[in-house]
Amino acid sequence: MVRPRLSASRCSRASARSVVVRQILAVAACLIATPADAHGFGQRYELPVPLSLYLLGAAAAVALSFAVFALFVRHTPAARVGKGYDLLSIPIGRAIAHPAVILALRAAVLGLFIVTVLAGLIGAPNPYRNIAPTLVWIVWWVGLAYVQAFLGDLWRLINPWRTVYDGANWLYRQLGWESELSLRLPYPSWLGAWPACLLLLGFSWIELISPNAAEPALIARLAVGYSILTWAGMLAFGRDAWLQHGEVFSLVFGTLTRFSPTEVREGRLLLRPFGTGLREAPPLSTSMMAFVLLLLATVLYDGLIGTGEWAMLEEGLRPFLPVAGDPASTAIRTVACNGVRVVCSVGCAQPRKLDGRCRDERLDRTELVEDLAAGRRLVALEGMLPLLRHGLDVEGHLGQQLFAARGVGGGLERGHRLLGRLDRAAGIGQ
Repeated sequence: MVRPRLSASRCSRASARSVVVRQILAVAACLIATPADAHGFGQRYELPVPLSLYLLGAAAAVALSFAVFALFVRHTPAARVGKGYDLLSIPIGRAIAHPAVILALRAAVLGLFIVTVLAGLIGAPNPYRNIAPTLVWIVWWVGLAYVQAFLGDLWRLINPWRTVYDGANWLYRQLGWESELSLRLPYPSWLGAWPACLLLLGFSWIELISPNAAEPALIARLAVGYSILTWAGMLAFGRDAWLQHGEVFSLVFGTLTRFSPTEVREGRLLLRPFGTGLREAPPLSTSMMAFVLLLLATVLYDGLIGTGEWAMLEEGLRPFLPVAGDPASTAIRTVACNGVRVVCSVGCAQPRKLDGRCRDERLDRTELVEDLAAGRRLVALEGMLPLLRHGLDVEGHLGQQLFAARGVGGGLERGHRLLGRLDRAAGIGQ
């Protein structure tokens, strides 16, 4: 049977009716939707499972990942510096990276920054009726972190303090000056990233401990004060020097960028495997290592205070303090946060000490690298034995077959040899 064909006018009328129906349904869905909070400032999220089960699952995932590395990673691949597919070689990549698009993006982000400051200064004091807390704590601090880790170093492009400085520097050169708008003072090498460490300490205290973290006026005043400090550092030491050592958010987002699948190198936007930037990064200085430890401790503490167990502990400690209310919570959380930082620092200090003493023995580099890899497998396997014994007899026939299949025996021997070297380096061996 042949279906009759509709005329062009009837087709257009049918299409128009379909569009109208879809629009009516969309409006109806919006009208019947219940209110939802975009984010609960100061509220705790309750896990849908017991905390003990959650921690056990997280620990098992970490332990099993070490087991996978111990059994299947036989050597460390060489870093492929500068290699990768150039995204600027395709039309869409060149369109996104066009100077006009980049300029519009930087101007838009700068406009959002100005709106955030103005909203905090002259807007409603209620955090739920002011856009400043949402833009700062959700869109920027949380959302941009995911963008940095999963896409690339977008912050380096849209940093509003860098945008303002670049604009002022361009105007400065248009007036006839050929040098950079800066005093060009040499940045002290001993200072390193310690300014960023101090700023991270202050920022994390405001975010996680201060009871006024969501107050719009406070956010605006801090943004103005930090802007003055950042531009003063750029004027004194130059833009790049301050961004690499003193601008705390460039260091935070730059650290996350090492996980991303893209990198900018020699004018190219290269596509790379996830996590490659961790191996290609230069060795960390002491100050930068302290910065990373502070960042890790901040994240750990952020998760700790979000648990119901922490709420019960804090409630139990309040009667023992001479103050009550917000000051009591502030005191407890400040001590706990510093305690987490100390634990992270001490936990990483001893391995670094042993590594330094081991280097002082001037061991053969190739042999030491092999033994280090075997040592990692040894530690992972020995740490996994108590967990694996609950599910299967690792020391039985199956375990022997598993170890023999992967050649773990030689790795264990190398690992024990490495531990003996470390004992001699630390002065506690034979």
